[in-house]
Amino acid sequence: MNATIGTVPAYFNTAPTWGHKTEARAGDTVYLQHNHTVRGVILTTAPNADPVNGKVSILSPIGQALLGRHQGSRVRLSTLDGPVAYRIIKIL
Repeated sequence: MNATIGTVPAYFNTAPTWGHKTEARAGDTVYLQHNHTVRGVILTTAPNADPVNGKVSILSPIGQALLGRHQGSRVRLSTLDGPVAYRIIKIL
C-alpha cells in the first residue's frame, strides 16, 4: 500500500494537549494574577460554595466573570476595595 503523507490539518496544531483546560468551568481551579500576587479559586455550584476557603459559586459575580474565560484572559472583578484587574494564568 502506497500512501503519501500530506500536511497536517491546522486543527491538529491548535488542539489542546491532554489534561489542559481551554476554558473555565464548574469544578476547575482558576489561578488569577494581580501584580505579583497569584490566587487560586475553585469554581463550584452554589450549594458547595465556600468563599473563605476559595470555593466560588459559578452563580456569583466572580464566578460569572470567570466562566468560559481562557488562560491569558484578563478579567475585571469587583472587590471590597473597588474593581481589580486580574489575568488568568492557569486553569486546572
